[in-house]
Amino acid sequence: MAKGKPGYKISIKIANASGVMTDVTPWANQVALNEVKEQIESSVLQFDKEFTSGQHSWVVPFSGLWHPTPDAVFAGLMGENTDERNIEIGWEGTGAGKVKYTGLANLGQYDRTGGGSSVNTFSATAQGTGPLTLGSFS
Repeated sequence: MAKGKPGYKISIKIANASGVMTDVTPWANQVALNEVKEQIESSVLQFDKEFTSGQHSWVVPFSGLWHPTPDAVFAGLMGENTDERNIEIGWEGTGAGKVKYTGLANLGQYDRTGGGSSVNTFSATAQGTGPLTLGSFS
């Protein structure tokens, strides 16, 4: 049976409002990378439907414990008019040869949650714009 990779090694970095890559890994406890390729129906007057691959899109929802460092990054991105920022995700950590995904993304959602008897948390969603590149850390 194949073994999975432990989630604690994941890494996520996003460029702040000044364009500097900021590591938010210490505060992120849940990261996802969702890719979708639209399917366009291309059948005409046929019994069985046929589909053609359409546009590719990707989104990175992530969440974790609230802290002033990621808050400054995300709040700054939500308050600016710049459309896109670099994002980098490493599923196995950042060691040489480990897989990484990079691309440009817009921070489209940022929520802060907390209360008198609960832990303060955040959740954010970065919508990819353009290609998602698969590479490796050097």
